Amino acid sequence: MAIAFAIIALFSCKADTGKHGAEAKKNEELLVLSFPKVPLNENERIVGLEITITHGSVRAINNIPEDWSIDLKTDPQWQPKVSGGPHHGAGALTDMSQIDSFLIIRPWREKGYELNIVAKVFTTIDFEKTTTRSFRMDKLILKRESS
Repeated sequence: MAIAFAIIALFSCKADTGKHGAEAKKNEELLVLSFPKVPLNENERIVGLEITITHGSVRAINNIPEDWSIDLKTDPQWQPKVSGGPHHGAGALTDMSQIDSFLIIRPWREKGYELNIVAKVFTTIDFEKTTTRSFRMDKLILKRESS
């Protein structure tokens, strides 16, 4: 009888935790990151990017361009970094809109943490020298993800 009671108690706790966990995920704040319009010079291409998030988590990486590799480093956990670029010159982007809605981010609002995002975009004309364009969080496009 004691074993049956323990099993029932265990499953009822497990079911209750699952319900609260699903409800918490449903109500969590998620932000979708896109880049502003980046005016490029003639023959200039986008050959890399780097996004550093402070006090937030990367929930998803979307819209990965063809021929690009994307890397997510989460050490330290409070400051994940997403970086990437094409494997070949043909994979270089001609417009930042090609990676609209690139990241889904969950800000850490608990304990007074303040979300910060810094992004860098690397461009080139000749595939030998690169130019770095930096974007502070207030210059990036962040929209709440609709559930």
